[in-house]
Amino acid sequence: VDNATANSSALRRFHGQFFLVSDDALVLDGEWLHMRCSAHIINLIVKDGLTDANESVDAVRNAVVYVRGSGNRLISFEQKVESGRMTRGSFPLDVTTRWNSTYLMLSTAL
Repeated sequence: VDNATANSSALRRFHGQFFLVSDDALVLDGEWLHMRCSAHIINLIVKDGLTDANESVDAVRNAVVYVRGSGNRLISFEQKVESGRMTRGSFPLDVTTRWNSTYLMLSTAL
């Protein structure tokens, strides 16, 4: 699970309810019951690391939003692709909760 307070609270209540059943209802007293999601932790680490490059990431994000924001701009982009002046590929916009979407957006921009 992620690091949300609601998850911690729910697992504390779950833990308490199991101890009402029996002192040995949970293996190792439930010490390893609450495991953090590794993907969520990696996402937090990458987001923190990207703060140093935030201006550049924002510039790329704004460019993607600009091109995708108008049908005419998107058609113009497709015409440049067809003429061979640009390579085809969608303009992926990143999702703040998924670090790999930011990577895909930046690698496509390069």
